Amino acid sequence: MITDLGGETLPQQPTAELAVTDFLNGAGNHELKLLLSAIVLAYPEREFTENQANKELSQRQGEVPVWPIGPKVSRQYFERSLEPIGAVVKRMAPGERGKVIPWYCADPEFREHKLALTGFLLNWSLDYQDDSLQQVYSGSMTSGEVHAPETRHELFRALLANDEGVSIRTLAEESFRGSLSDKTTLERHVNVIERHIDLLETQGIVQKISKARNYDPLLEIIDPAFNHVALSQEDLRAETQALYTAMEQLGQGTQLTATTLVEAAQRIDPSIDDVKLLGTIRGTLHSRDNRSWLPGLQQVGEAEISQSDMSSIRLEDRAHGMIADLTEGVDAIRHGVGLASWTSRAVEVINSQAAFSTLVQKARDASPYAIKAEGATVVAERLFAIARGLGIATLDSLVTGYESEHGGSIRSQHIRLLMKRLVEQGEFRVEKVPARPHTKRLINRYVRVD
Repeated sequence: MITDLGGETLPQQPTAELAVTDFLNGAGNHELKLLLSAIVLAYPEREFTENQANKELSQRQGEVPVWPIGPKVSRQYFERSLEPIGAVVKRMAPGERGKVIPWYCADPEFREHKLALTGFLLNWSLDYQDDSLQQVYSGSMTSGEVHAPETRHELFRALLANDEGVSIRTLAEESFRGSLSDKTTLERHVNVIERHIDLLETQGIVQKISKARNYDPLLEIIDPAFNHVALSQEDLRAETQALYTAMEQLGQGTQLTATTLVEAAQRIDPSIDDVKLLGTIRGTLHSRDNRSWLPGLQQVGEAEISQSDMSSIRLEDRAHGMIADLTEGVDAIRHGVGLASWTSRAVEVINSQAAFSTLVQKARDASPYAIKAEGATVVAERLFAIARGLGIATLDSLVTGYESEHGGSIRSQHIRLLMKRLVEQGEFRVEKVPARPHTKRLINRYVRVD
């Protein structure tokens, strides 16, 4: 962190609030990192080698660990997360065999705040069994120097202050209010918030409320065919498929209002959501550079869209309480409230085999790198069969194929890991292709090698 003072760049003085924010960014998004942090921070007089830390993580789970800890886990957490955020201090000294190795101990600066945050977050995770900190706070980094947990914390604060819903642009302005130097910067932050909202929506934490019912411009169909380098029309959402079918039936050159077009789509598929479809059309005509999933439509004449017509974001009812508890608790610790009780709670958790194992299990279940051993072979073979049958596949088409063929769900992270095996075996190659026509964002397309 830096502060600009009269043209000079000076290091920002550490404060408890900054220490809590740094710790949240580096460790607060993962139950296993928090458990390791708690072990080290709770016993400041002790030093740990990587092997000793690994043993602590395994032995505290009981005789049969729910997730056996690999030999490099603690090293990665110490070096990549806990040391950079000031949770631990490293010194090089001889080990049991005389070889110089790293030893880690608690960093004394704001240790109580960090341990209290650890205790609070672990307790929150135990209280909300169905939601993992990895899902709620996402990864440690998003893009550039923007940390996902800190961004999500500010995003949650803004959503809690706007129960009826708020636009993504307003969320960006409130979440990044200290770094909005120009319009370009704001647009970049809007893009960051959009990505977070998309992920949080899939996790059932937020919902998008479309206000497009009163938006009814005159449209012209300039190209009714669906053209995409990676997907077929069957890969699209049901309402978008119905819309394309309606456009094909109406034909090129047809002029009609958005409502009339939606009604035509509903005749093809009565189950579709008309509000969602109107929102899709609005996004098509008013997305950046007028490019999106529906390039075959254009607006006849100009019609301004008011702020009230845009989609707004709100917390799902089921998530409101847990997000309020999480956000308010973190803010309280930032201000030094409840430190003693939460440090005690951290010690209780790491000394309880049941609590420790439950949290390790949650970390394992939410980890994109931990496909469960039970059934993993079956899942892999099913996915490989779908990929081989398609010949050319994207993440979306593999998800759709797997879920329609076998029911249930499969994580995108697991698909990436499994497809990586086929690529490494030389059965498939990876190509980078545009996610949508005329867009710069690229996605992986898996192509079978003949």
